[in-house]
Amino acid sequence: MVLLFASLVFAFGQHVTKPAQVRGRITTLWGEPVKQAQVSFYKLQGDSGISPREDLIVAASTDNDGNYKAVVPWGQYRVAIKGRGLDDAEVWRYYLGEGDDRVLDIGLPLGNWHIVSRMKASVIVKEPDGSVVPDATVTMIPAYSYNEPQSFVSHQRRTNAQGRYDFVSLEVGDFVVYVAKPGFLPSSTAFRLNNGEEKLIEIELKVAPKFEFFPKLKK
Repeated sequence: MVLLFASLVFAFGQHVTKPAQVRGRITTLWGEPVKQAQVSFYKLQGDSGISPREDLIVAASTDNDGNYKAVVPWGQYRVAIKGRGLDDAEVWRYYLGEGDDRVLDIGLPLGNWHIVSRMKASVIVKEPDGSVVPDATVTMIPAYSYNEPQSFVSHQRRTNAQGRYDFVSLEVGDFVVYVAKPGFLPSSTAFRLNNGEEKLIEIELKVAPKFEFFPKLKK
């Protein structure tokens, strides 16, 4: 009886960890599904920086719609993605908590650089009356990318005295341009950049109303 009681105490004292689930979609940067891409999850050691060791936990393949699923123990991972005819991509120190159900969609850039011609997207920022807005922050981000665009192909610049900045891109795909400046309401737009194309994008910024932390209640 004592042995049985001790066994029950030991069993209930053990914490059974729940694995994390990840599901996602692999596409090109212009939104086409990438089938038979390999998505590999390497578990990392430590909390930050370069891991002294990484262990391959699971490698999933995408279906015809570019979808994949993976079940892994909780922890931090390097997620490596390989697609046929496309450049590789990876997400570094992707954290998955116990029992998490996460979505990780990845966009892969074009791999055959010798067939890519020079592309340019010129952004002009104006007020509703047509006057230009200099020194506005302009951020261009791929629409199909992983959650660390600053390490990929995004760019952040300021408009010149004519309210303009020219982005010279090495990628074909769909992009989102986000514009902000203190005193104005932020604005954004999306566009597609084809191989060898030059595109002019005009974005309008409206003066922001006074921000009130504690608005007056209506009587």
